[in-house]
Amino acid sequence: MNHFLKLTYQIFAMKLREIFEYRFLFWMQFIGSTLGPLCIAYFLWMAIFETSQKAQIGGYTFNMMIFYYIMAPSIQKCVRGMNMRMISIDIYEGHLTKYLLYPTSIFHFKLTQQLAHYFVDLILLVITVLIYIYFFGGIEVSAIQILMGLILSLFSCVLYFLIEIRLELYAFWTDTTWSLSVLLRFLIGFLGGTIAPLSIYPEWAYNIIQYTPFPHLVYFPTRLMMGMADFRVFLFSLTSILLWSLIAFLSVKLTWKKGLYEYTGVGI
Repeated sequence: MNHFLKLTYQIFAMKLREIFEYRFLFWMQFIGSTLGPLCIAYFLWMAIFETSQKAQIGGYTFNMMIFYYIMAPSIQKCVRGMNMRMISIDIYEGHLTKYLLYPTSIFHFKLTQQLAHYFVDLILLVITVLIYIYFFGGIEVSAIQILMGLILSLFSCVLYFLIEIRLELYAFWTDTTWSLSVLLRFLIGFLGGTIAPLSIYPEWAYNIIQYTPFPHLVYFPTRLMMGMADFRVFLFSLTSILLWSLIAFLSVKLTWKKGLYEYTGVGI
């Protein structure tokens, strides 16, 4: 057990050093990826609110809508972590062989790296929220709601990892899995609540979407951290995440076992 924890720490620390290797580029990417979508959302929703002449849309005031577009993309970054090509590139280039020789499984190695990204993106989320509070004032949310949102986002990170890995394992049989990863990003954006809050969708659509894994990756953690959801939502979302994680884990396990029989180790 001590060896496992020590190895986990070493992988985690190594990934952190890699992330901060180019600090200027790191901060430029953070500023650009935050301000760009936020400016678009600001002017878009300003026009929508002015045209509709409504004080609230989908249960959000204008200020809360802007805060949503700070929180949702930031939580999506936390959840996605390494994002794409976690394992497919290793299969294509034959690097998978070295992971098969490591004293730990490739999934332990990659998940630890994923959690390192989650940790860094979570710090950036806190920085972004503090900047918002400094300029626009505080938000009405309890510490319990924040804690529940953080718990959901952590489990969501693991769920996303399993789904992404499952898709990338098609690399054992196909020449590219990039399009599948792009499709997953689109589904998270459209069905997960990153593009727009799900509360503005038709009720029949929302009732169907909530039983898919996508809103539990972004929308529900965001609602909790904004103080717009309660314990019942947390319990429903956590249960859904655990069930989808179990399904994804079993699928990954089966696909991995079959895929290894196809792996030659020579790369493409």
